[in-house]
Amino acid sequence: KYVEDEMARLPDRLSVTWPEGDELLPNEIRPAGTPIGALRIEILNKKGEAMQKLPGTSHGGSKKLLVELKVILHSSSGNKEIISHISQHGGKWPYWFKKMENIQKLGNYTLKLQVVLNESNADTYAGRPLPSKAIKFSVKVVYLYIMKK
Repeated sequence: KYVEDEMARLPDRLSVTWPEGDELLPNEIRPAGTPIGALRIEILNKKGEAMQKLPGTSHGGSKKLLVELKVILHSSSGNKEIISHISQHGGKWPYWFKKMENIQKLGNYTLKLQVVLNESNADTYAGRPLPSKAIKFSVKVVYLYIMKK
């Protein structure tokens, strides 16, 4: 029972919202230059409680959690990381990333969010992977047809 309770306090999943709009949907096809809205992210444990550090003893320093965002372009010559940011828990939102407006190149992409440990940037803890989320999307040319009356 104690082990189950302790496991339930560990990071389990990410909650991602787009408070200012411009949400990125899984497998979405977007016109070049379409902004990806600001992201608000919470790290949740199995109980659904938001957390920003690993549970620790009261006297021991508990480890802070960060969220890493990467945008990866998948091309015939390989994968290229075009955006990489790290967010720490802070003021207005738990974890957040600003709006991204610089994705112009046509192709297939993945936006990846990964929880990492503050000290080491490790993406595992106690042999378990920390929560992550990947959203695949494509940037294409979109033609607009204007019909005359």
